[in-house]
Amino acid sequence: MPASHRYLLGGLAVLLSLGAIHELQKRKGGDVKHGGSTITPLVRRRTRKPACCSLRCCRRCCAASCALLASLGLAWYVAWQHLSEKNPVRLWPRQFARSELFNTLFQPSDTAEKGRAYFESQLPLMEASARNFECLNYWCEGLSVPSVHTSWYGLITNRYDNMYRQMREDPRNDDFRFEKNKCDMYDWYMLNQFRHARIYHRWSARGEWGTPPVGHEAVMADLIANRSGVAYPSYFKACHITQGWAHSTRRVKSYKWLHDNRAMLDEWLGRLWGMHADDWERPWVVAHNAMTDTLGPGMLIQEGFPGSWVSVPPLPGGPDPDADGAVVELKVYVIWGHAYMASFHTLIILRDGTIEEYTGWRAMIHGHTNSPWLHWLYTEGHLERAWLLAETAALTVGIEMARFDFFCRKGDPDAIIANENSISSAASPIYHHHFDYMSYAWARGHIERWYQPYDSHGKRTYELSHLHPPHPNQARLQQKLAEKADLARRVGLLVNATA
Repeated sequence: MPASHRYLLGGLAVLLSLGAIHELQKRKGGDVKHGGSTITPLVRRRTRKPACCSLRCCRRCCAASCALLASLGLAWYVAWQHLSEKNPVRLWPRQFARSELFNTLFQPSDTAEKGRAYFESQLPLMEASARNFECLNYWCEGLSVPSVHTSWYGLITNRYDNMYRQMREDPRNDDFRFEKNKCDMYDWYMLNQFRHARIYHRWSARGEWGTPPVGHEAVMADLIANRSGVAYPSYFKACHITQGWAHSTRRVKSYKWLHDNRAMLDEWLGRLWGMHADDWERPWVVAHNAMTDTLGPGMLIQEGFPGSWVSVPPLPGGPDPDADGAVVELKVYVIWGHAYMASFHTLIILRDGTIEEYTGWRAMIHGHTNSPWLHWLYTEGHLERAWLLAETAALTVGIEMARFDFFCRKGDPDAIIANENSISSAASPIYHHHFDYMSYAWARGHIERWYQPYDSHGKRTYELSHLHPPHPNQARLQQKLAEKADLARRVGLLVNATA
């Protein structure tokens, strides 16, 4: 389909949506008001007018609903045509889904109320943690936080602006490499002796990480000659590219597959080697790109994590997510040193023992369901291990908001390993209320200055280690690991590290 036709269809979808929304709002009636909690008016309750009083009214509601769904489907189709392209059209559905209009129309009250109750139970814990939290100056000092209602993306954008300001003042302020260069990130995991998948080899255009400077041709030459002792399956990862749209990670099934697909892999490596990270989908793109433009090309190859990678709900013919050997990547969000929640695809795993499922378009209208899957994360002890590891990582580097990702395998909770981390995690519009609450606690901690600043005297975030003090939260972390000594040993943390 020509691009002009796609844009025309997109415009038509917008017009249909506006008309349908106007009609639905008239039918639904009522005022949108803030809730009565003294904590924060984030959840909105709607006082409804009486139900439809005539068959004609019901027909109009039905027609408007059908028009809205049809137009949204059309908008998604238009965006889908551009999903593999670096084109602003790809952002249309996300921008609409993050809008106040979307939240007003599609925020189910039971989901909103459950999220609010959970947040109210966790806020005192986050505040107590923050008031005993030493925040590294790089992350906390100079950060602009206009209000407690600053959005998740607003806070991350201000974080990047603050990071870029520091780098302009002194190029040695390059703590963004803690996440934005995967090779430095894995060096940090090794420095702290966090278990992670083995790195077989790394290649660098600038001769970093103890390697000679090479071009991308050397990567395939080394692997074809088997100079790195790689066992398969394994994973290629670009060190300097972290955006999903760039497809910078690729699974290598076997040596034969590597040899048979050499031409394709050569093309892929060459494209990534000459690429600069570009976070064009996010509002912090300018500061982000200016910093990551300083990174040199690099690649690594890493062993795979054994087990059966699963989806929820399970794919037809796919592995059972509740069978022994099932593997998930658990993403843990840490605010002010307190692990608030975890996610896996469309699941939200909370600390109250519940797992919320947001699968399919019905989740937007009817809200979450209680997931029947992955309760082994609780019963086998995977989550308590993930909470400990994530909080230890955040305390060690004194970062007030970060996400830490772990691989977990059913039947073997002590096999948990670290995978990656994120200082600018994307916020899903489907369960946006959880991000609204996390951003509120994050912002409020800054505005009321719950934390204590920590000066590392020039030591960068990726150089901090709980094995080699001093570091932020040293006394607190020593006490935490001593209190959880058995669990800390099971996951590989050295309990006497900060002694």
